[in-house]
Amino acid sequence: MNQQRVALTHFNSNTKIVALLQKIGFVLLGLVFGLVLSSALYAQNLDLGKKSNKTDFLSTSNPKISSSYTTAQVKAELLLHAPKPIQAGSIFWIGLKLSHAPHWHTYWKNPGDSGLPTELEWTLPAQWKTSPVLWPLPKKIPIGPLANYGYENDVLLMTEVKVPAQLDNTEQNPVRVQLLAKWLVCSQECIPQEGKLELEIPWQKTATQNSLDFEQAFAQQPQTLKSVKSNQLNVDGKEIELQINNLPKAWQGKKLEAMPETPEIIKMTALPVQEWSGSNWKIKIPLSGFLGSQPKQMAWVIAPADFKPTTSSPALRIELPVKGIWQIAQTSEVATSAANNASNVNTSSSVVASAPLASSQALSFSTASMASGASSTIATHLKNQIDQGNESQNNSLATTTINWTEFFI
Repeated sequence: MNQQRVALTHFNSNTKIVALLQKIGFVLLGLVFGLVLSSALYAQNLDLGKKSNKTDFLSTSNPKISSSYTTAQVKAELLLHAPKPIQAGSIFWIGLKLSHAPHWHTYWKNPGDSGLPTELEWTLPAQWKTSPVLWPLPKKIPIGPLANYGYENDVLLMTEVKVPAQLDNTEQNPVRVQLLAKWLVCSQECIPQEGKLELEIPWQKTATQNSLDFEQAFAQQPQTLKSVKSNQLNVDGKEIELQINNLPKAWQGKKLEAMPETPEIIKMTALPVQEWSGSNWKIKIPLSGFLGSQPKQMAWVIAPADFKPTTSSPALRIELPVKGIWQIAQTSEVATSAANNASNVNTSSSVVASAPLASSQALSFSTASMASGASSTIATHLKNQIDQGNESQNNSLATTTINWTEFFI
């Protein structure tokens, strides 16, 4: 009897083990099947994504293309201006209009101490040509210990388009112009964003619905000031001196603002020394501690210090050769210091932001922690972080960490 019980016990144990092994086998088989199926679906989706990117201007998650794009900080619009019919050999204008929410701004071609200029990447039919961006007169925007050049309220960054003369006007299909625009919008924090926009060009027709916007943008363009022999631009290693002798008579005796188009040249927060001697105006500005380049020629925008960029521009633009010697030792020392700082980032003080991508790249950091002496080196590091993030994020929700403490001296 006891032997029967022992045998029965062994039988039940063996049965349970077999059943358990069968369950484990089914689970493993399910996992393998699931992995194979997931891999197949992923490969299929990846292939579809590649095919879609070849044919669509936007990613697969954004199948619709629009002439406008809106975030909480900026409304971006692609505008067209064609006073004469668009046809072979004609010229018309297109532009990106940025309407900023209160207390937010984007940047000029020289962003100043911290920031990035707005970038416009056009997609046009073959042989259609665009001019460089026409930048309206910017505003100097102080942010704590820093100062930047940029735009608040509304700004229109426009470009001239030339249609090839050899086109057949009678056989043109609808023409589309596409724009990938990237901008950095800042208040107490900064958010890099981008919008993908498209317009259909009315062939052999005019387009004047945006005339007022373009007229205001043309009025805000700095006018070219012809240089005379007495105009000079000198550098002595510590400061740069600009001397102009043919400014408007209405400006004489007034305080003026001198804005270089080349970034990382002047110390943005320094108080320049300027003086008038009859019609001759002279200004001295300390050089930046983060001297980014040593140009042989520089363009400057000059305007009264009390100018208002929202009205007609009283600004003038002058380009002069640079005389004197840049202080090379200073530049190399600072560059070495910045490189060392970049390689020794303090991970104990960082800024983390979630970034929903697709038609807008968003990455936030605070400007409140910035110390004096910062320059566009910060912005360059930010741009590198954004570019690296764009390569890896693949239209998904991502989290990016940027450490800033070691970038300030």
